[in-house]
Amino acid sequence: MHFGKFTPWTAWHDVLDGTEHYEFRFPNGYGASVIRGPYSYGGPQGLFELAVLKKHRKYWEITYRTPLTADVLGSLWPDEVTAALQKISSWKK
Repeated sequence: MHFGKFTPWTAWHDVLDGTEHYEFRFPNGYGASVIRGPYSYGGPQGLFELAVLKKHRKYWEITYRTPLTADVLGSLWPDEVTAALQKISSWKK
């Protein structure tokens, strides 16, 4: 699935509950995990949840210290996911 001009670095569906997972990585060392499923914030209504990722050495981890949010963002429409990805991709290293 694409969000505007953004194509996931990787994507998969959980075989147990069908949760959709999309991971985005940007050259600035930030990225995002976007999910939609029965246990995500907004998933039962068909909406998405987004967590900001940050690269630490060779691993990508969720970070809660960002200008966008101090938590995950839930109940997002696709255009809101696209807007969040645009912001994250524009941050300086």
